[in-house]
Amino acid sequence: MFWRVRDLLAGMDTAPPTSTETFSLSEPQGATKPPRTLRRGLRFHGDKSKQLDVMVGSPDAIVPADHVVRDVIAFVERLDLTALRNKHSSLGRKPVDPRFKLQVWLCASLAGKHHASEVARALETDAAFRLAAGGNAMSETNLKAFRRENGAIFENLAGQVLAMGVAEGLVNPQDLATDSMRLRADASTASMRTLARSETRLEELAKADTAAMSEEERQVHEAKVGKHEAAVERCRREGRTGHSVTDPQAALMKFPNGASMPGHRITMTGSGATERFIVWVTVDGDPTDFGKLGPAVLAARDALIGAGVPVRKGAPPMQVAADGGYMSEDDLLFVFNERMKGRIDVVLPAPTPPRRVNKQTGEPYFGRDEFVFDGNDEVVCPSGKLMLGPYKKGDGSKEWRGRGCEGCALRDACTPGKQRTIVVNPTTDMLHEAVRNRLAEPGGQERYNRRIATIEPVFSYLEDTMGFTRASSRMTKTVYAEVLLKAIAYNITRLLAAAERRAALRIVGLEFVVTAAEPHLVAVWLPDGPHGG
Repeated sequence: MFWRVRDLLAGMDTAPPTSTETFSLSEPQGATKPPRTLRRGLRFHGDKSKQLDVMVGSPDAIVPADHVVRDVIAFVERLDLTALRNKHSSLGRKPVDPRFKLQVWLCASLAGKHHASEVARALETDAAFRLAAGGNAMSETNLKAFRRENGAIFENLAGQVLAMGVAEGLVNPQDLATDSMRLRADASTASMRTLARSETRLEELAKADTAAMSEEERQVHEAKVGKHEAAVERCRREGRTGHSVTDPQAALMKFPNGASMPGHRITMTGSGATERFIVWVTVDGDPTDFGKLGPAVLAARDALIGAGVPVRKGAPPMQVAADGGYMSEDDLLFVFNERMKGRIDVVLPAPTPPRRVNKQTGEPYFGRDEFVFDGNDEVVCPSGKLMLGPYKKGDGSKEWRGRGCEGCALRDACTPGKQRTIVVNPTTDMLHEAVRNRLAEPGGQERYNRRIATIEPVFSYLEDTMGFTRASSRMTKTVYAEVLLKAIAYNITRLLAAAERRAALRIVGLEFVVTAAEPHLVAVWLPDGPHGG
């Protein structure tokens, strides 16, 4: 059980972030913002948790003093909620203070309750949830609307929590890792339409003899044609391989259990193998990680700048580790260009070219390294024959084709087709070599190995501890808001753990400090010795 943060925060050296330290993606970074003020005339229902209800009692009296809900309330009190409160009108009936709704959703995230219906029922029976709500009643519809309509404000709050993590020394820009997890969408597999499947079905339907059909059969046929034509048109318009007719963002993804289901991709950047603090998250519907490294890392960089971390020009470059899923040409170009600028240093695993496997023998076919390149655009195959080519392709790559493959004794070990081909892209080869060279630098492999300990436990906590494996809404903005709330709730647990460690060390005479030279927690002896008993 977490310690009471109200007492632990008293020993912190850093002040809570002011309104000028808040971060929003919609506002220019580095701009000086005037302090926000609460609009005059606003009135809210206050905290009623100390009042004694005849039927359910007093939440404040029932909930233990060391319950985590009190820690969540203490952290929410440190947030600047001016923008959230200013969304309400001063006219009409007094609404419930949005602070209580935020507290309820954060506590629900930690308790593994993700649907508004679950949370609404808990507010009727659970004293901890009623304490988070300030003793106020909240309907399922009200909870849904609050989460759906405040995604941009949740971004700002995530930036404020990140600033707290920076102040506590939980964020080190030289110890970052980026990866993604798949979140099951609130859509069925039957709602998916794939481009390949719809094109095949249109070809099959075009062969049908509509003249021999009855009127009812013709209507069914036309409906099928219309369904697949709409699917093809949408996929081509949006540049996607498939889509869901009920969830605009969901895509068909391969999940760890081997099943293909509608899902969302959550890309996260975290900091520290022991701190494991979420820096930023992005949500999309792409089935793979290809091309996601640049946007995710740049979004994390903007968030760090908004939180006051010195990652601008002249500062040491950010260091990010990512896995082999980010090996598309766009990802590799981003890594190469940022390293040349000295702004972001990304460590990737050594690229390994894919090798096809002979289904009959189970052995891989000859790889590119078993062909001899003499440097004069001539290639010799494993049988010692000079290959035909090179033939230039539109993307700048070169292709060589086998000579005499039909009667070659090594054909079964070389290719499943009639002729072996070798394709070389000079740009890709150069980018792969740059990745290998970075990994071979002193400390490169050790730096990459920290990736698993930095970001994978975050996904495990979200999926296993929070039980967050499926989105509770089909609306894109609600899914994003839901993910942001989970990230904020998770980061609060990391701040709680840091406060607990700080308090424990103070008992034995140690204190955590953060210096410019060491942008992470360092334990030092207190000058006046141990505190506490």
